Amino acid sequence: MCGIAGFIGKERSDAPLMGARLGGALAHRGPDGEGCQTLLVGDQHVTLVHRRLAILDLTSAAAQPMHDADTGNWVTFNGEIYNYRALKRDLENRGYVFKTHSDTEVLLKAYAEFGDACVHRLRGMFAFAIWDARRRRAFCAVDRFSIKPFYYTHRDGTFTFASEVRALLHAGVVPRAIDEYACVSFFSYGSVQAPRTIVQHVLALLPAQTLVLDADTNTVTIDTYWTPQAGKETAYEDVNTALNASVTEHLVSDVPLGLFLSGGVDSSALAVLTHRTQAADLHAFNISFDERAYSEGAYARQIGERFCSSYTEIVLSASEVSAMLSDTLKAMDQPTIDGVNAYAISKAVRARGIKAVLSGQGGDEVFGGYPNFSRLPKWAGVATLHRHVPSKARALYAPLVARMAPIGAARDKVAQLVAQRHSMDSLYALSRQLFTPDAIADSLPNAPCTMTLIDERADASSFFNAVSLMEMRGYLANTLLRDGDVMSMAHGLEVRVPFLDHRLVETVWSLPEHAKMHATLPKPALLQAVKDDLPPELYLRKKMGFTFPWDMWLRNELAEELHSTFDDTPSAEAIGLSLHTTGKLYSDF
Repeated sequence: MCGIAGFIGKERSDAPLMGARLGGALAHRGPDGEGCQTLLVGDQHVTLVHRRLAILDLTSAAAQPMHDADTGNWVTFNGEIYNYRALKRDLENRGYVFKTHSDTEVLLKAYAEFGDACVHRLRGMFAFAIWDARRRRAFCAVDRFSIKPFYYTHRDGTFTFASEVRALLHAGVVPRAIDEYACVSFFSYGSVQAPRTIVQHVLALLPAQTLVLDADTNTVTIDTYWTPQAGKETAYEDVNTALNASVTEHLVSDVPLGLFLSGGVDSSALAVLTHRTQAADLHAFNISFDERAYSEGAYARQIGERFCSSYTEIVLSASEVSAMLSDTLKAMDQPTIDGVNAYAISKAVRARGIKAVLSGQGGDEVFGGYPNFSRLPKWAGVATLHRHVPSKARALYAPLVARMAPIGAARDKVAQLVAQRHSMDSLYALSRQLFTPDAIADSLPNAPCTMTLIDERADASSFFNAVSLMEMRGYLANTLLRDGDVMSMAHGLEVRVPFLDHRLVETVWSLPEHAKMHATLPKPALLQAVKDDLPPELYLRKKMGFTFPWDMWLRNELAEELHSTFDDTPSAEAIGLSLHTTGKLYSDF
């Protein structure tokens, strides 16, 4: 796992300086090495930049950018290809010769053999750019879930890309101007929804997208190479096979592996499944709090001491979190409501000498762990019931119906549910909405209208699969994975997510509906694989999630610090934020 960047455009005298700026802004992502390669191709400058975090093949032979002498191609690559050994054997059988033991060289040879279609053969997390010397073009891609980010801008005849938005700002290729649509997106859903970013003119590749930059025509073409599909009906045995295969592949490493162990079902399942493989030792880490209602340490300790080679519990206080807030905000790259926890545990784990960890991210989206899996089908029923009522009538009785809901955001959502026509994707957006469009308009009076959460139309033929897709494309991609990447890489830590394997996703999607949801057991398709090794109190209790005691801290230890933010008039004015309105929201809190 690393940091990548580069640019392609007309010959320029400052190309070395620009490459140095891009690499310097990403230094935290790759403390083990750096590289920059500039090519002069006709009247074009092609520069590829790399910052290395060495996990596989720790030798200098695997350094990047890497050159393929047979084709003249170059690559800068961030991530891990977990099936690289099998892919390497296939390529060797086709006559290819390898000089390293790295997955980077396998990627180069796979592109030489299969061209753009190489992405279909890759299993892992990745973002890369390959300069195709013969075709004079850059072929770029991200993995199927966008675990690894790829940001780019195409302005004034130059295409520039990087692993983080800040690198593009640091290189001076875009103005420091906030995207107002992105602000609305953040206030609506707690993070900026891709492909937009918080900076004007900077875009992000969406999950499973490829991008081709043709240097001769200076044009960009974007395609999607995968969308999850249900296939022939599967059974739990098939899920277990896919689970074991994914976990085993994610254990390939030349450095010790850790585990983010929250004490919930997902991370506990990873501990059990890894222990069964006997393929690697896991060093488990848990963050707990003195506020017992928010701590899952007791459950994590049971699992860590039984199934992992070591268990470390880190107890965080409000004062410790307050002390790291400034550094957390600097690491954030884009605004988010959910990144402090990832920053804190990543910092603690890296300080103890671990460079790569497993995480249970994706478990809720793949196996149905969120309330939306049961909530949205009910909402869809309500929406269908009101669909044939004239809009004027709905507008009249919507406030009356809403009064039956609890005060606050729930009441506003009920009013919107009844008053408007909804599809599955708009119902999902409503469920994830933090503030109503009216509330946002009051706080950002000059901002544009609210954005949609996802652009895809969800197939409602399977409610489970529809919600799963929306959660993967929405909250997972735009909040959890983005935070997980930028906050872990702030400390040079690689995070691996075994539940986000496309074969596993499609296997779960192909289960009969009754096998995916259970009236009393959470995530039955996952739980059945590990239930015999888990204490019942761990999976029968109410779901907590990995969150900090913010509601207690913000009313007590952090209250003064929070209140002081409402005196920061210049920052508020920079994005057109009304401090009066946001102050009222705070007082209501």
